[in-house]
Amino acid sequence: MRLISLELTNFRQYLNAKIDFSTDQKKNVTLITGEMGAGKSTLEQAFRYVLYGISEFGNTELINNKLKNTAPINQVITAQVKLTFEFKGSEYTISRSQPYLKLPNSSLIAQGPKLSLIEIKDGNVIPHKDEFALKIASQMIPKQLSDYFFIDGEKIEKMSKNMADDSKQDDFARVVKSILGLNYLAKTVEHLKSVEKIYNKEIDKFGGDKVLKLSDRIDEISTDISLKNQSINDYENQRETYLREIKQLDERIRSIPDAEKLQKEFNDRAKLIESKHGELEQAKTNYFASNNINFIYFLGTPLIKNAMDVLRSKGDLDFGIPNLHSMTIDHLLSTGTCICGQKLNENPSSRARLEYLRTIVPPQSASMAINTYIKDAKFRVESQETVLSMHRNNFKEIRKLNHEIDQLEREQSLLNEQMGEISTIVEEKKKYDFYVKQVVLIESNIKKITKEIGVLENDRELLREEKYSLKKVTKASEKISEYLDYVTFIADQVKNRYSQKEEIVRTELEKNINKYLRDMYKEGFRVEITKNYKIRVHVEEAVEGDNIDKSMGQGYVIIFAFISSVIKMAKEKFISDGDDNYQEFYPLVMDAPLSNIDIGFIPGICDTLPKIAEQIIIFLNEKDSEIYRRFADGTIGEHYKLVTIGHLETQVTEV
Repeated sequence: MRLISLELTNFRQYLNAKIDFSTDQKKNVTLITGEMGAGKSTLEQAFRYVLYGISEFGNTELINNKLKNTAPINQVITAQVKLTFEFKGSEYTISRSQPYLKLPNSSLIAQGPKLSLIEIKDGNVIPHKDEFALKIASQMIPKQLSDYFFIDGEKIEKMSKNMADDSKQDDFARVVKSILGLNYLAKTVEHLKSVEKIYNKEIDKFGGDKVLKLSDRIDEISTDISLKNQSINDYENQRETYLREIKQLDERIRSIPDAEKLQKEFNDRAKLIESKHGELEQAKTNYFASNNINFIYFLGTPLIKNAMDVLRSKGDLDFGIPNLHSMTIDHLLSTGTCICGQKLNENPSSRARLEYLRTIVPPQSASMAINTYIKDAKFRVESQETVLSMHRNNFKEIRKLNHEIDQLEREQSLLNEQMGEISTIVEEKKKYDFYVKQVVLIESNIKKITKEIGVLENDRELLREEKYSLKKVTKASEKISEYLDYVTFIADQVKNRYSQKEEIVRTELEKNINKYLRDMYKEGFRVEITKNYKIRVHVEEAVEGDNIDKSMGQGYVIIFAFISSVIKMAKEKFISDGDDNYQEFYPLVMDAPLSNIDIGFIPGICDTLPKIAEQIIIFLNEKDSEIYRRFADGTIGEHYKLVTIGHLETQVTEV
């Protein structure tokens, strides 16, 4: 099949656009560039729409919004896509259109879609029925395989992720078997098995109801055994996936020795630093609390000492009469008699002395006040030594804690340099432990199911023996048995042929994928295709340290190599089948295939794909387009640019 042109009328943002694809054998690439939102994905989706009627747009309306806004009420407006192509020596134009009726409220209601196919042969236009159009579309690229020939960056990424998950790899096997002609053998085997079952049922009828019931029970057990075998197969695939993950995780965990010990030391040190900060805050609190209480006395100690010295030098302030109060002197003067009995009025000098003393003593006795002061001052002076010692100790504790925290934080900083991947490693160790447990659980389940299968097989054999003893041989049953023998023989032959061809296809596919991997990316990894078409990636020892298996680009390149291999083998199959039109088989239509790929892979892809597919149509943004043209300019036969007109229209211009 060779694509000639694509025409869009009122389809999404395209009012009237036509693209003529390059059909040159050497310059077989048609490059279409445009910024985000210009309509590249719309063009890629247009192929799916015209061939299969698939619409994956968020807005299900296909009509151009500009036309929708300007069309008169009650008018029918139509979105249409036409694809012109060559297929098996003839030129065809397939068109699919979707008419809409504009309602008074300006909304649209979809009318019945229309499909048409015309064939241009020897200058004559031959219209075909819809059934033939669907048949031609299916023959060119079957709908179920379209994701491998109309591809975009998101689909490639999804395929790349599926490749790493055994449970999602069945699609690869389906594609291989369908494109490379293995399906017809598999379907033949299935058909022959159904015929065998029919003949066995016919033979069982001659044995009566009991034989039929035994046959039904044997079939039930066989079905149960088949399901259990499938469960074992699924478990084995899961185990293989887990073991592969365990191996990769083990390598990464071993890359940092004592990762768990280092993580524990880091965490313990972090807790210790936090504890030391708490101690430091408490020490500061104690220090300032002590200062708040004793600060005034601490500063006044020199003054207090001087006052004590002065008081000690003034001995005449103490008259030897402890607890002497002014009230006591007033009493003596009022009575006129001293406590010794002497009459004060008769002794003027004694009275004069008392009156003098009355002028200098306070209400409290001077001696008591002085003694109390001296005692308190002495306590304050002596206690300041203790306060000063406590103050010094608190200050030393603060300095000590600051020093310890600085030292711990320096050590933590050194640990932190070694902790670049520790958090990841610890998480991966958790995954590692989980996968190990899963493998143990899976192996336990496999043993359990295997044991159950053994019991079922034993029961089935006993039922078969009982059934055989009840069988009645007649001429009719002998005839059917003869037919059954023929069918069984043919089924065995087909199964053997299928197994041989499948092994050849699998081996050839693996060889081709690895060849294209070397072409696209010179070294680093190889691919193994298992017997059930699971894809295994093996990183070469020389580059294991480069972690190439972690690169998203690797998965992309493997998908490109897979598609290239399938196309190559499909062409070879057409040659072996004697089809002269093999060179027209399977163009590649790719939307943003380079958006998430490492630039190191791009040169190999640009060089290899045009050699494999006879025709490539590729949609790229301006940035990726510059990169692509740098490596594949010699293969570009047509180049178009998408130009947006406002928000509702895109025009296609030839570069």
